Amino acid sequence: MNVRRKRVLQLAAVLAASVAVSGPVLSSPSYEYERLETAQVTRTIDITGYDLSSRIAAQRLYRRIVGLAKAICFKSSREFQGLERAKYERRHARPCFEAAVDDALAQVLASTGTDLEEASGLDRFYVAGFIASR
Repeated sequence: MNVRRKRVLQLAAVLAASVAVSGPVLSSPSYEYERLETAQVTRTIDITGYDLSSRIAAQRLYRRIVGLAKAICFKSSREFQGLERAKYERRHARPCFEAAVDDALAQVLASTGTDLEEASGLDRFYVAGFIASR
């Protein structure tokens, strides 16, 4: 009997969550995003059905990883507007996104020997919608 070993990829991202403060701070300007507590968030992607030698399958998995990282890391940014949102995304959400994608790609490389970013031929910022199409 041929037992097929299931390969699972864990995408971990540090998700910043707002924390309530006990009292107002009057002496200096305060930004909500600076009073954050981080929590480890882990999602699992089953990569069993992906033939990573195929460019289409590599692109599909790559898009799934990037989409999940974006959903996790940018979820809290919806609480802010305008300049505060931009600052929050630059300081917290983007580094979270980068780390999550890097970690997931490293796990794919370690378990399959495939450099998914190279195999897919895609750019994470383009896939995530951070860069407008030409």
